[in-house]
Amino acid sequence: MSSFEAVADAKGAGLLVMAEAAYLYRPGSPEQPRTRQLRIGRDCCGTYSGKVAVGGWYYSATLGDLAATGPDGQPLRHRGSGGIYLLADQSVYQAARHPERRLTVFGELGIGDSRVNRFASYIGGGLTASGLLPRRTQDELGLAVAAARNGSRFIEAQCDQGMRERSSEVTWELTYLAQLNSHLAVQPDLQLVRRPNTDPRLKSALAFILRIELSP
Repeated sequence: MSSFEAVADAKGAGLLVMAEAAYLYRPGSPEQPRTRQLRIGRDCCGTYSGKVAVGGWYYSATLGDLAATGPDGQPLRHRGSGGIYLLADQSVYQAARHPERRLTVFGELGIGDSRVNRFASYIGGGLTASGLLPRRTQDELGLAVAAARNGSRFIEAQCDQGMRERSSEVTWELTYLAQLNSHLAVQPDLQLVRRPNTDPRLKSALAFILRIELSP
């Protein structure tokens, strides 16, 4: 499976191009239709037990360097900015008598252009447990952790201004998807953010999100 997308800026500032190629593993079953329900993780393309995908993006605009300057003291200009990412998820357990009860793990890694982007890399991972409660076969419990890391150019620029920055921001997430009926799903989401905005002056933050999905 592969996808390609291009978005042009209305003001002519640049072209954003994105592409992804993915392999889905569906043992012993033909291609299945896309599910309508909101899912935790990356279960977006029908039932599968494993997925590996690689993708990338490129933005064609000319951007200023975050730290390096030219002889005139102005930021160096770079034509274009891009990045790549890799993601994977795999079902690691499924109950024999109750196949709706399963455990899936996933991981994500992304790398961007640190010359013009604040965050040079991202890494995340977690697990999803489905059908834990009797008669709640479509419910899902998710636990994840994600870290966004500042690039060296951004940290250098902050130091030049006398500001201290931590290298990364880390977020822990706990969420539960409750499929109330075929048309309504509710998903509370609790997040603990360590080193918010990578600012050492800020304490850890606690965030709560409630998502509601209506399907026709």
